[in-house]
Amino acid sequence: MLACAFSQKQTIQAFHRTLVDRCEADMFPNGAWDNIGYFLEYLDVFKTATTKLSGVYYPTSCWVLQELYNISLNCKDFENKNDLFEHIVDPMKKFLKYFEGIPPVFTCAAALNPYINVAGVEALIKEIYDNMGAREIDPMASTEAKDSFNKSLQEIYDHYFKIYGSSSKSTFVRQATPSKPCKDKLINMMNAVRESAAKRQRSNTPTSELGRHSGANYVEGATVEDVRNLDILAWWKGKQNEFPILSAMSRDLLSVQASTVASESVFSLSGRILSMRRTKLTPESLEMCICLKDHLDVVDRIQDKANFEDEIPLKHPIQEMEEESSGEEDKVVELD
Repeated sequence: MLACAFSQKQTIQAFHRTLVDRCEADMFPNGAWDNIGYFLEYLDVFKTATTKLSGVYYPTSCWVLQELYNISLNCKDFENKNDLFEHIVDPMKKFLKYFEGIPPVFTCAAALNPYINVAGVEALIKEIYDNMGAREIDPMASTEAKDSFNKSLQEIYDHYFKIYGSSSKSTFVRQATPSKPCKDKLINMMNAVRESAAKRQRSNTPTSELGRHSGANYVEGATVEDVRNLDILAWWKGKQNEFPILSAMSRDLLSVQASTVASESVFSLSGRILSMRRTKLTPESLEMCICLKDHLDVVDRIQDKANFEDEIPLKHPIQEMEEESSGEEDKVVELD
């Protein structure tokens, strides 16, 4: 609504001036339109995160941490914009309360992103706490969060190691990572990963899969477009001979959806199919309707946008099929 209003700024201003001249409205406060523009810019990061994490055709769990970092950095940038945003951003600091309870699947899935890796997760956790002002309240909060992440990652790896690994004991090295600030959020993250990966490579790299993965520098030579266009499932499929245990981990962790959009869509199917006009569908017919519509939507990749109330486009119209069938019946009658 705000975006549509802001796009018609001049029209609204002219109409409002007419109302003011008729003494039917008061003047806008100074800077009102500037604040609307700032507010749209502030909300844009939430829109971007919601859109990206609601996708159904690509893994989303590995991007949750980065989007939370973008939100925290956005809050930090707007906190000192003016008095209005100081009152808006300050309540947002309870964001950290929810971040403390973030499921480990999202931080561990981020570590399986080669362009984030373990070093990037540590850097992003530190930046999120710093951006939200947690250091002033609890200086050890980010350290505890990083330790919790490393512990969860090691426990998950040990579980998969028992299933897919050998009898040798794995080791895992933890190391803090400083980051370099930059205007571009994605470049800022990549710089942090590069710096930490270089330090890990100078140290003794463990022989376990997790140690070799965390010590590898996948960011060196990568461009921003490489990071944005990463097909993480294809990447891990190509690495399954080198990292069989981590490939199995990635297969399971990356399949977790960050948003409830897909599941809510499934649960709402009944209301869209078994409507008042179609209350006598048998279970078999209902199953066929769902499977047929889903099959047709897969071809056009619109499973996340399809509406079961829409008509199903057919390559051969039913009318033509009926005409053909009626013609055949006539021939049979003539022969009789």
